[in-house]
Amino acid sequence: MISAPDIREAMRTLPSLAVTSTGRPPALEEIFFPESHAEVLDPEVSLVIGNRGMGKTFWTLALSDKDLRPEISRRYLGSRLTLDDVDVTLGFADAEGARGTISRLDIQSVSKKIPTELIWRAVLLRHLAPMVQRSLPIGFKQLVSWIKENPAEQLSIFRDADDVLTRTKKRFLVLFDQLDQLATDWERIQELTQGLLKVALAMKSYRSIKIKLFIRPDQADNKQLFQFPDASKIRNGARLLSWRVTDLYGLLYFEILRNMQARSAFEGLCREANVDPNELHPRLGIPKQFVGNTDTQGTVFDLIAGQLMGRGSKRGRPFTWIPTHLADGRGEISPRTFLLVMKTAAEFDDPLPQGTAIDFQGIQEGVRKASSARLAELEEDYPWVSMALEPLRGILVPCLASEIAERWITAKTTDGITAKYSGTSAPIDLVLANLFGDSLTEEPAVLAKLLREIGVFEERGNGKINVPDIFRVKAGILRKGGVTPQQRRRL
Repeated sequence: MISAPDIREAMRTLPSLAVTSTGRPPALEEIFFPESHAEVLDPEVSLVIGNRGMGKTFWTLALSDKDLRPEISRRYLGSRLTLDDVDVTLGFADAEGARGTISRLDIQSVSKKIPTELIWRAVLLRHLAPMVQRSLPIGFKQLVSWIKENPAEQLSIFRDADDVLTRTKKRFLVLFDQLDQLATDWERIQELTQGLLKVALAMKSYRSIKIKLFIRPDQADNKQLFQFPDASKIRNGARLLSWRVTDLYGLLYFEILRNMQARSAFEGLCREANVDPNELHPRLGIPKQFVGNTDTQGTVFDLIAGQLMGRGSKRGRPFTWIPTHLADGRGEISPRTFLLVMKTAAEFDDPLPQGTAIDFQGIQEGVRKASSARLAELEEDYPWVSMALEPLRGILVPCLASEIAERWITAKTTDGITAKYSGTSAPIDLVLANLFGDSLTEEPAVLAKLLREIGVFEERGNGKINVPDIFRVKAGILRKGGVTPQQRRRL
């Protein structure tokens, strides 16, 4: 007999997948290797674009760890791609500056009149100069000034270091993550990021010096960021860091199998679904029949969660219902959000599921909690989002863009956002519309465009605006037949 309590207990202990810090790289046994992420790790790929929670910081720290890197190369990349000849360091990883990186204070010490690419050349030279026994000014500000005044000498260090690396059959990779922390205002962040992209392009001319940037989609979507000669060589070679639905369920099964108490119960579910639990994929650590296969994954999840999202068939099947209600306007789902739903559903006991580990009521509660968490995460990057959504509380979506604009105009939403966040976190597009545009027409359209870019709004084929459940529920926005925003009352 299948032990639902064991599966439920394993799901209750699912990891939170909180943001990995520069002080704690992931452990090898914690790493799940989605097939779609392999290209992201290629040192030749200079630009990686990924939304919050998709794994930018995770892979940055995994790649920079000297003990993990050879294991990743051996287990994950195999013969297609090797990291055995790559030395990796962090160029920028957070605002404070992890070991080997510069901090935001270092950047602020440099005059804004200095071309931003010189800042990043200074970061690289700090690591490359010792390879060729060259001494440099110790202070960061002084180093940047030296580069400006000695262009030929700094280029010779790059060339000589590249020759040494090539001769010794080594590659040197510098990673840049959390670029939204480079400064306190959006315009300066983009200036610094563009300077880094220019340096990444320049490094393409060297054989053994590599740069990899992890950036958010809203940064990458800004056309001004790539307005410099040959920028297409970087932009067209970018890789997207995302999770397919089969990756997400694969991660769930990977975590359940790591729980020794639940392993036997889960293997029993596999056998009931005609899946061989002993024939494991060597890289993923889950049954081979699960890999990229929605049929086998779904059959087992039906045994875990039931086949219906309610007491009838109209609401659909949990296996397909969950991804549909977790996707943002870009169609993306973060693994952190996905596992939070599963964890919350397993903790839900009012009433306790009968015959399955979780049920539709727990899943709906999980979506409510995930909506709250995802919106809170988004507000860390875009603190103006809550001000944009508050006037929409109670509106029924999908709706006409004019209905949303009317609410914003009445509440003077765009004025409030630009007044509170101008010069800090308010996007430059909205600030410019406020200064030079017609506030009754241009500003609402710009704000709606910004919300589409970060996945909070989704424009339907008929022109109407929808707000995906992952943001809608917490914001108190309504949708016919959707998960209700109110938390379920306990008796």
